[in-house]
Amino acid sequence: MARPTTLELIATDQPWRTVPMDGANLPLDVVPLASGADEFVILARFPAGFVRDVAGGYHAAETFLVIDGQLTLEGHDVARGDLTHVPAEQLREDMRTEAGCLALAWFSGAATFVPAGELGVSEGDIRTVRVLDAPDGVLIETPEAVWSIELSSDGESIDTGLSRWILEGPDREGPLLTRTRA
Repeated sequence: MARPTTLELIATDQPWRTVPMDGANLPLDVVPLASGADEFVILARFPAGFVRDVAGGYHAAETFLVIDGQLTLEGHDVARGDLTHVPAEQLREDMRTEAGCLALAWFSGAATFVPAGELGVSEGDIRTVRVLDAPDGVLIETPEAVWSIELSSDGESIDTGLSRWILEGPDREGPLLTRTRA
């Protein structure tokens, strides 16, 4: 099945696939999305009561946007409209959601969770920025991408109402959260 290049993020009839998440108490539902050859992009639905408290992380960086609900990552709550960047090799010891969470996530490589002892040295800290009501311009720059609020785009973007993701295509009017690969 071809991976979608556009997606209504809050649609109830997503082509969900239930997958286990290493170190977690519950599986999550994902929709793999079209992406570049060296990255992995998904819409992920975390069920209520989800907990991953096993220490580990990813060799790839991850940036995720909370579409609905709330997720607690390393003691910090991120909610609807929060864009969070987790550098590659970052140790993660606690991620959870009480009521559930829907998030769009970009990985800079394979999304394979590895034990803490297999992680290298992280280049930076976890950062979160608020997308909702953000002014036009750059919100966050990572080694992988620049995230900004733009008034138009023909590249990868999410409307600031957090309802639609588009990889690329016809020019759209915003404001839009845009992602430009570094």
